[in-house]
Amino acid sequence: MDTSRYAIRTAWENFRSRTFGGSRPLIVGLGHFSYPNARSSVGINLVDGVASQLKMNWTKDLKLQCFIAEDEDFILCKPLNFLSNGPSINNCMTKLSIPSENVICLHYDPRQDFGVVRLEKALKPEEDVDIALDVGNHIGTTSFSRITFGLRSDRDFSVQLPLGSAISNFFEDKHLLDTVFTPEELEELEQRRGDVLRKLFAEETNYALRGTYSKLKTRSLI
Repeated sequence: MDTSRYAIRTAWENFRSRTFGGSRPLIVGLGHFSYPNARSSVGINLVDGVASQLKMNWTKDLKLQCFIAEDEDFILCKPLNFLSNGPSINNCMTKLSIPSENVICLHYDPRQDFGVVRLEKALKPEEDVDIALDVGNHIGTTSFSRITFGLRSDRDFSVQLPLGSAISNFFEDKHLLDTVFTPEELEELEQRRGDVLRKLFAEETNYALRGTYSKLKTRSLI
């Protein structure tokens, strides 16, 4: 049996094509499109950063209910739904023939310190946050990957103005999530974009993105 690296990768590509239809991964920024500067919309902020760094252009697709930016290796998505991102993601999966294994969502994690970037491979209903659980409910599975960005902070949230009761009522920790980033937090967020790219395009996140990782490394973006 040929166990060379080339043979193994070829076998994997054939398996992926048969199993997942050879689809490009769908990378989704979770959040609230009407409130892009809210802490709870950090997923939108991060996916906007990916598009900007890779010079990708957004196109509004009313049928899919989202903004789409396409690369030869993957698709970026920003849902237009208010509060619930699940319907947009389900539309994309159905109409673009994308399996849940090729869905990667970017969203906040209130349990991790600010700026900590982590890969989570599947939903844990007893632990995960509402915005991610909503996606699982709409697409009917917990089998999708997520890149999370920590929001835990020592700042005094009581002095921040809320963005609105609709957002406040949706979250279990409204003081943490319905406020905007401070200038200092935005600066740290910018500094963490490289960490997000490294984690997002790593082989362990989705093997189909390994080519993008190499391109980003060549361009010194990671």
